[in-house]
Amino acid sequence: MAILASQQMKDVSLVYSLKEISSIEDRNLVAGYIFMYKDEHSRAQELFLESSEPTVALDIQCDLLHWDQALELATALDHLVFQC
Repeated sequence: MAILASQQMKDVSLVYSLKEISSIEDRNLVAGYIFMYKDEHSRAQELFLESSEPTVALDIQCDLLHWDQALELATALDHLVFQC
């Protein structure tokens, strides 16, 4: 439905972005991407960290050039990975 609405609004970039995430089954991951599209980065990060792919939160911080937050996340994710 969101893709159809975006097509009606002629928002080509949003249509492509939504098509890219349409096959993802993890709700937190999808919601995180949607919050990213809405420029709500802190909420997106929370959802990415709760998803099956928490490293996406780190990728986003790097893309945004938020190096201090990226370093904190990398350290936290490193500890998380080694606990498993």
